[in-house]
Amino acid sequence: MRSRRHIATTWILASTLGALVTACAGVKPAQEVVSTAPAEEVTLRPVFNSALFEPLPAVPSAGELTNPSDRQSREFLSFYHAEERRNVDGHRRLRDYLERRLSGFDYRHDTLAVSEALELGQGNCMSLAAVTYGLTELVGLDIEFQLVNTPPVFDRDERTVVSSNHVRSRVFQPDYEPAKGHFPLQRPHIVIDYFPSRRGIGGRRINQDEFLAMFYRNLSAEALLNDDPSAAFAFALEALAHKEAYPDALNLLAILHRRAGDIRTAEAIYNYAVNQSGDRVDLLNNHINLLRAEQRHQEADILERRLAQLPDDNPFRWIELGEQARQQGAYAQALKWFSLAIERAPYLHEGYWRKAVVLAQMGQYQRSAAALSKASELAHRPNDQRKYMSKMQTLTEAGIQDRNPSP
Repeated sequence: MRSRRHIATTWILASTLGALVTACAGVKPAQEVVSTAPAEEVTLRPVFNSALFEPLPAVPSAGELTNPSDRQSREFLSFYHAEERRNVDGHRRLRDYLERRLSGFDYRHDTLAVSEALELGQGNCMSLAAVTYGLTELVGLDIEFQLVNTPPVFDRDERTVVSSNHVRSRVFQPDYEPAKGHFPLQRPHIVIDYFPSRRGIGGRRINQDEFLAMFYRNLSAEALLNDDPSAAFAFALEALAHKEAYPDALNLLAILHRRAGDIRTAEAIYNYAVNQSGDRVDLLNNHINLLRAEQRHQEADILERRLAQLPDDNPFRWIELGEQARQQGAYAQALKWFSLAIERAPYLHEGYWRKAVVLAQMGQYQRSAAALSKASELAHRPNDQRKYMSKMQTLTEAGIQDRNPSP
């Protein structure tokens, strides 16, 4: 079973390296990038360069993604309309069915269509929220979704930082009529949350259109991580069809254009997205990376100052600062940054790995081995686990004692 940290929604936060700028075969070289336009001037959505991603795959409709199969629908309706449940409110019947049907689910990172999630018995909680939505559609129950304010979870591969957060469903009691003289603030409802967290605080509500935009955004992000830019582009466009100027979809589209070598369109998308949704860490960070790769450091510095004013939970920013300090021989400063990354994201193996490297360079081998052990414990990719175990074995076999033991 996968770790519970693979939760609900996912978006691409940052393209981490300037080397990500690539040109596709047959694509004209990127033109000289225009200067950053003031946000107030960027009011029209830029034209996307769809030719870079053709042929585009067919995108499943919202119904294809959220409808159970005929067999699954019959199974649910048989349970829902059973004589012994006739006096149970509909939203509670739905909850009872989900508790029974999903008891053996394998909570995985993938965003799956409802029929596939039910058939395979797996999926992330975006998939499972879609299951809830699809079943409410069969019996006419009202549903809304709510973002949950929890500290985001970060991960990254060689090219991309990924951030995840959480969404839950609220299913309302059908045919509710308040008693005479009573004016409740909201209708009776049940919260269906596949990953309840003690640290989670209910955030803003989202309607069905935004939920579907989030679903397609997830599919786009997963396609990007799987090196399928055509599918990622098509899914991101569909997300925008459900929520105009959706910043997460625009961010994905900008990354896709940048990787395809169309720097000008990527920058236009970033400017437009910021104009529509305001300064966001992901948009500004990615725009800065683009400018740095183009050697436009003065403009990047301006955005860096804006970014510094925003709250940023991304531990990889501290890891990158620590790595810069380590390469310059400033080991104490590097250790400070890596320790801060661990403080912000104690679940993340890379902070401990980087800390182990700098501790070894400082001659503190016992502490380095301890950090490596923690990194190996937290790593979920087999290659990372093998790497950390190998490094620990090297330290053990060398039999080197800590030259600077901690107090």
